[in-house]
Order: sequence, then structure tokens, then C-alpha cells
Amino acid sequence: MGTGGSGVQMGALLLSLSLSVAAGSAHAGGSAIDNDGDGRYSLEELQVFYPGLTPATFALIDTNGDGLVSPSEFRRGQDNGHLVEAVAREG
Repeated sequence: MGTGGSGVQMGALLLSLSLSVAAGSAHAGGSAIDNDGDGRYSLEELQVFYPGLTPATFALIDTNGDGLVSPSEFRRGQDNGHLVEAVAREG
């Protein structure tokens, strides 16, 4: 009865929650993901935290097709399982 998997899942959940909070607050002072401070996320900005994110998956998340992901699109992308393997970044 190992708990290693549970610890990894909890860590991923906490990271996902922290990124959701960052995404939700992007319009109010920026987030760790939003490097240029425009309140939306480019493919390149998201790939820093989601290195496996492909242009095709990005297009699924970018539901209005403007080439940027808004905080609400980001949350839907997480809810739909498109943004699931985030990596922690320092700085």
C-alpha cells in the first residue's frame, strides 16, 4: 500500500490550482505565465509551464481563434484535460 502516487497526484493538483489562480489574476497585475502582462497567454508562454503543449492542442484551448488564450479559456482547457502536465518553474 504505497502512497507515492498519491503524493505525486496531490503535487500536480496543487500546481494546477496555483496556475489557475495565476491565470485568474492575470488581468490584475500579471501572473507567472503571462510574461508580457497582456492578460492572455501565447503558445510560447504556455509552453514554459506545459512543454508538451502542441500548436494543435493550443488551437483547441484558444476557442475564439485569436491566437491567445484568455484566463477563461485557460480554465476551460484545464477542465477539459488539455492542460494537465504543468511543470514548476522558479523565478
